[in-house]
Formats: sequence, structure tokens, C-alpha cells
Amino acid sequence: GCVKIKILRHVRRGGSSPLDGASTAASSPRNDLVKSYRTHPTHWLIYAQVIEAELAKIRESIDWKVESGWPRTLAEDYTLIMTHFKAALGDSVSEASRDFAAAVHLLRDALTLRAPLEAVAPDAYTDLDGTYGMKTNDGAWAALTPDAAPGVSFVTHAPLEASAHPRCLSDAGFSAAVVLNTGIDYAPMDSDIVRFRSRGRAGGKHRSLVRTAATPSERQYDLPPLSRVTLERIDEAGSWTEFGRMPHRRLYTVVVEFLA
Repeated sequence: GCVKIKILRHVRRGGSSPLDGASTAASSPRNDLVKSYRTHPTHWLIYAQVIEAELAKIRESIDWKVESGWPRTLAEDYTLIMTHFKAALGDSVSEASRDFAAAVHLLRDALTLRAPLEAVAPDAYTDLDGTYGMKTNDGAWAALTPDAAPGVSFVTHAPLEASAHPRCLSDAGFSAAVVLNTGIDYAPMDSDIVRFRSRGRAGGKHRSLVRTAATPSERQYDLPPLSRVTLERIDEAGSWTEFGRMPHRRLYTVVVEFLA
């Protein structure tokens, strides 16, 4: 599902990390992120000793990837990045910065490799607005407004995750999967909802989100940065159903594609 975490140690956006000048091994996604990373509207610092504790919280998702054929290091790095750094990567891509190039390439390469091995994703959902919403992580999603016309299209900057777990929807709206020390719980979000309608590959492009977790608490499907999103339709609050519920929030149905 839609995993969200904040690390409660931060300084003002634009500050420098005490690790910035540290000597590291060859550039890797994890080294890049440990040294320093940015996210809107604050600048967060994550230290090497924190990583193992954070990995323990997302172990179920990592283990599922390994059991599905992912190398363990890739499974750990990918899940850590998607849990903590989506907005930071979105900022970096939108600014054409090289700060997190290794992480961006890791996400794109992982999903491009996994996409042919996975079935077309079911309908999957996420929140558009609010604390963890698509617009918060990536300004490109501001294209989705109540008066947007079908066919409106844009290219994403940040990676994204969506959920096909029944717990992500209720009559009230969308609930995000929140990682706690005790496991994953679902928290309601004050937000309109995005539905991703996946399709089979065509024209040398993947047109489906990619499954990245299928556990009792998660049904997660992801999309890499620099994917194209196109609006298909808008359904008003209370006019649509899913999982036997009728969410009272506006629904934006979109299709996606990224290069194979």
C-alpha cells in the first residue's frame, strides 16, 4: 500500500548535512541519500545508523521482493527510497539536478526490469492532496483540477506508489498505509483520489503500474519518475464504488506509460 514515513530529525531546507564532506565509497543510491537529501518544504538528514532501524520497519515488503526474485540489496535500497525520498527525488528531477541521479536510475531500472515479469496491475489508488498526496511530492500533479478535461497529460517528476488493498478505501475516502514501529496501519487522508487504470504494453512502452509488494497489509503498485500520466475521466464524490464502498471524494481516473 501507500507507505509513508517521516524521519523526525530535520533542519531548514537549503541547509548542509554534516555528512556532506564525508568520504564515501563509489556513488550509490544509498550513499547519495545518506550523505544528504532534500524534501519539500524541509531539508531532512538521515544518518547511517538510522538505516538499519528503518529497514526493520519495512522488512515485510523487502522480504516479499526477495522472495519474488529481487536481489536483496536492490530490494532494500528500492524500498527505503520509496518510503522516504519520493518528494526529494521529485524536487531533483524537476530542477534537472544531478543530486540524486543514482537513486532515480535505480528506481527506473528496477521497475523497467520488473514490468515484463508482472501481470497488468489492477486498479490502484492514491491520494492527490494533503500531507502525503501526489501534489505534495510532485508539482506536476497540479494539472489535475476539478475542471480538467479528459486528455490532459503531463510527465511526472517523483516516483509514486498506489494501493490495491481494500483497506485503502472507505465511504469517507482514501486511507494511506502508514509505517509504525508495530507494523502498518491505515490512516484516512483529507484528499481527492487518483485511480490508476493499467493496460498492457504497447508501442515499446509499459502502460501498467508495477507490483512491488503483495503482503497481508500491502498491495503496492509503483510508477517510476518521468512517466506520462493522462486523465481519462473525473467522477464526482459519491458517484462511484470500489471494494463494495462508495467513497465521498472526487475520483480522477488516469492511464500511464513509461519507456520499456
